[in-house]
Amino acid sequence: TCNNSTMLLVPLLTNIILDINDNSPVFPNKEIRLQISEGSLSGARFPLENAMDPDVGMNSIQTYSLIPSDHFILKQHSHSDGSMYLEMILQNILDRETDEQHNLVLTAVDGGNPLKSGTVKIYIQVLDVNDNAPIFNTGLYKYSLSEDSPKGTVILSVSATDADKGTNGEVMYSFSHATDGTSDMFTIDPLSGEIKLNGRLDFESNKQHKINPQTCPIFRCYPSKLLNDILHTIMPFPTCT
Repeated sequence: TCNNSTMLLVPLLTNIILDINDNSPVFPNKEIRLQISEGSLSGARFPLENAMDPDVGMNSIQTYSLIPSDHFILKQHSHSDGSMYLEMILQNILDRETDEQHNLVLTAVDGGNPLKSGTVKIYIQVLDVNDNAPIFNTGLYKYSLSEDSPKGTVILSVSATDADKGTNGEVMYSFSHATDGTSDMFTIDPLSGEIKLNGRLDFESNKQHKINPQTCPIFRCYPSKLLNDILHTIMPFPTCT
């Protein structure tokens, strides 16, 4: 005889939960502050933190953008596990004397409908390097001096400016070269640029002195791009009639 068997059927319910785009991308911080030297070369890379979005699939983060993009471009890379990381790459070199700070906005955008986005502000402080030579304020100084002027007479003060910042912009003054004993005849204050008479003038032996002051940053001295010639015309003693 055959035994009767009973079959029990259990219905299987499958719940498919579809994600909706109910989250916007969020960056870990409200702002990013960077210090970048103006001496940084084109191609220098600076990593940036990703935004986070708990949504999945197309509703997760799809693209990033960086504005303005005058100096930097944004590159988006993928790790082997599929996660992304960002790099900001210097494209055009920075010049602190032109722009000391750059303000950028990094935006993350998801792929939902409608699109949602999140932003973070990037503040870049450009650090100075000693890339400017001091420049004299005028190209030629002329001064007439009496032959009987005493030692210590203040003739004039030269002045130069340097567009660099801090100690890079501080200058010192000196004589680059002089002839006919001129370097012994005059002195220059290294900090103020004040030039004084240091000897006795003789109209008959030398009617004119030409000296070349130079200026340089305090910690790295080199001749200025513009050397000023100072002409001292020596006037003879007046004669009595």
